[in-house]
Amino acid sequence: MSDYRTFQTGENSRLLASENRQAMMEKGLLTSTYDLQPGQKPYPHPLSLFWRIFHWMMYFNGGVTFFLGSMLLYSSIYAGTPSAILYTFGSATFLIADVTEWLTNNHVGCFWYADYEESYEASVQNAMDPKSTSSGRWQRAENGWNFFLSSVGSFFYLVGSSLFLPQIYAPVTALICFMVASTCIITAQCWKLYRAGLAPATSVRETSATIMDLTSNRRPEMIYSVANYQKDFSGFLVDFFVIFGALGYLLGSPMFFPSTDVNNTINDTAATIFTLGGFFYICSGTAMFYRYMFTRNYPH
Repeated sequence: MSDYRTFQTGENSRLLASENRQAMMEKGLLTSTYDLQPGQKPYPHPLSLFWRIFHWMMYFNGGVTFFLGSMLLYSSIYAGTPSAILYTFGSATFLIADVTEWLTNNHVGCFWYADYEESYEASVQNAMDPKSTSSGRWQRAENGWNFFLSSVGSFFYLVGSSLFLPQIYAPVTALICFMVASTCIITAQCWKLYRAGLAPATSVRETSATIMDLTSNRRPEMIYSVANYQKDFSGFLVDFFVIFGALGYLLGSPMFFPSTDVNNTINDTAATIFTLGGFFYICSGTAMFYRYMFTRNYPH
């Protein structure tokens, strides 16, 4: 549910690609930057102020409505229909945010990106294995599949929320959908965080061996380190909080099953876990707002 990996290992790969081009120019291996052919678009596509505001509003609304919808599940103020409406509205805006994010930059390398292919390949050709290899194809597609999984999670939230509405009330199926959605989102966010923590083992300016990698089309060795999150810490927080948000709905859902939810104590415990999940989604949205408005850690 965030966009701070533009491709493969995110900001680290983009920085690596930039360093690779610069190093090759310094060594005389590259004499000029590429010129886009007609019909080709620059990659990554800059995120305009309008895009950032729209994406944040859709995302943050999902967190707020999930939080409020969860509050309405406490036994003392139980309001099932308004809660279901809030969940459905929030799930829809979560899905809009995820699909919008996927279709802007994050599908490139994976699906429908012919108009970006030239600039994309110029950016990643020295940070990834050749496209003709299976490893190179996976490295290009990984980011797209990662963000697609986030969209799948939001889609299951929307299906589950709709099944709470009185017109098609099916609570057990709805809760199963919530658990599937949360599992997809936790998996996607852990995947994103791992990829964001990867960076080249050695700077391209430090060893001739790495320059040899550039000329032989071998991908530089990538090493995971938590220190790499410092490059975009607000982006890290966006994804980190989402994990705990989804965890709340994954753990709370089984407690709402009719066979389990047999008294107010269990109901209120489940509602508290749900509410904490919504709170962490709001925290994620707050970190996203800070990142979009007060940093330059996004394509611009």
